[in-house]
Amino acid sequence: TRRSYYEFAEDGFVDIWFEHVTNNPQLNGIEILRQDRPELDFEAVGTPTENGDLLRYSLSELAMSEPVEPGIVRLGPGTFASRADAHEPVFRLLNNVTMRGAGQDTTTLIGAATGGPAVAGATRSRLENLTVEMGNAREARGILNRSADAAYRQVTVRGNGEHAEAIVNIDSASSFYDVTVEVTSSAPSTVVNNVRGAPGFFNLTVEARGTQEVVGVRNEATSAVFDGASILVSSDTRTAYGMLTNSASAITASNLTIAATNQATNAATNFYGLFMSDSTGDFTGLTIEGSGKHASEIGAWIAGGEAHLNSVTIEMGGESANAIGLQIEAADVSVTQGDIAIVGNGAGVSADSSDVLLEETTIRTGTAAAQSTTGIEATNGSLGVSNGSVAVTGMNSVVAIALEAVEANLTGGTYLASSTSSAIGLDLTSGRLTLSSVEVTASAASPVAVVVSDSKIEIYASLLLAADGAEGTVLQNRNSDIAVEGSTLAVDAGGGRATGVENIAQKPGTPGSSNPIGVVRIVRSTITAATHLVLNLAGVPTFLEESTLNGGDITDPDTQVFCVNVTDEHGVLYEKTCPVDG
Repeated sequence: TRRSYYEFAEDGFVDIWFEHVTNNPQLNGIEILRQDRPELDFEAVGTPTENGDLLRYSLSELAMSEPVEPGIVRLGPGTFASRADAHEPVFRLLNNVTMRGAGQDTTTLIGAATGGPAVAGATRSRLENLTVEMGNAREARGILNRSADAAYRQVTVRGNGEHAEAIVNIDSASSFYDVTVEVTSSAPSTVVNNVRGAPGFFNLTVEARGTQEVVGVRNEATSAVFDGASILVSSDTRTAYGMLTNSASAITASNLTIAATNQATNAATNFYGLFMSDSTGDFTGLTIEGSGKHASEIGAWIAGGEAHLNSVTIEMGGESANAIGLQIEAADVSVTQGDIAIVGNGAGVSADSSDVLLEETTIRTGTAAAQSTTGIEATNGSLGVSNGSVAVTGMNSVVAIALEAVEANLTGGTYLASSTSSAIGLDLTSGRLTLSSVEVTASAASPVAVVVSDSKIEIYASLLLAADGAEGTVLQNRNSDIAVEGSTLAVDAGGGRATGVENIAQKPGTPGSSNPIGVVRIVRSTITAATHLVLNLAGVPTFLEESTLNGGDITDPDTQVFCVNVTDEHGVLYEKTCPVDG
């Protein structure tokens, strides 16, 4: 039963007393509601359901007073549970009212078995210092915000169930501070689901595990802010996404960590740390770690849109069959101060039809036993690399940088491909490339520092080195225009066949050849191939000026060779290797 008492106070406001009389004498008490600034104190002295029913009833009564000044509902230690209609919230927060527990380890709100959310937010409502447990029903939810600017501080949301959603924001601008989410789901689940709106997360921790597909945080058509977040995900049989963003969302994140937590290798599972589709993102202090236990691992996958990654660390691979640090498709992406490591087979950066800029970024891929590994691979689009470092190691064919139909510019940095079999430092096909102040090294039994096919390449103030093999080639040219200035091309072939510049050309008039022969220009540079050929011209017109040739002869004496002040290592004019002296 319920009795109500009313009294006009001296200050003009109305004090309202509710006296609740129940079958449990411990629940009998008096709550004082102040219409202008309500305050409620609850002690959980009954069963969880009795406590929850009383709390829910009192919140309903308080809602009718429509408080306009900030009020507070204080919950003592204990558990509050109540019944609710299907898909309806158990506890509805009130406009302008804070609900504060006695501690995340002591005060708990429990959702209903009907699958509705345990808590529903309200305008300028607050929920603090407690734990929310989702009901274990199908489609269980912890916190639901619809068109609300609620705030949550020092709250833990946890639970099990099918299709579990711990936090759902729809058209919401709610804020979350020091919030922890712990979910295990037996069906596909999205743990934190943001749909439209502009929520903010500050010191968010998500731990999600599922038997099927798992999404740690999903952003759909949402402008969301993450400042300090840790997202840990795993799936027993499907794909685990750390953060999935689509539908023209805009994400700003700092100090964000995403990691896979699978402990057993499963060839049926995948891990995609950050997946963005047709959205924009600005990330500072991003760390993504795979567990190396999947069929495929991708650190960050950007498909459409635009992303800026600053101070990013990505580590993938291990026992996974294939791993990619950063995959880019039809997008504009920049990386500054990145550190990307792939253990095993895969690629550090893989780009298609995109504009990519890498600044002060280190990429390490492969192992001594890796079968197929590449540092940077790009097709179509453009690539800019500034002061970068790429080191690729493998057992078979490895490539530090592979470009096709790409316009690229590499300025500063070192690029190394190392293998016990064959290695290529840089492979360019049907593109344009400028190298400035870089070092490109291929180290293998049969190394080639640079391979250029049907392209145009300009090399300035750089070092190209083919080393440690029984034979080796510095620059291999297939029907391309090559300009080298102020650079060093060297072969250390261990006494075997060594070639400085090797032209593999189609002769003039070859049917179907769009660029049948190409041109080689070498100015103020040094070519060292001491044990074999300095130049293998193969009919390609070659211009040599103020350069030094250390090594054997120039082949194909009928080739047009134009030499100006070309000497050997002793400063002697290299007349024997220049059939035409212009």
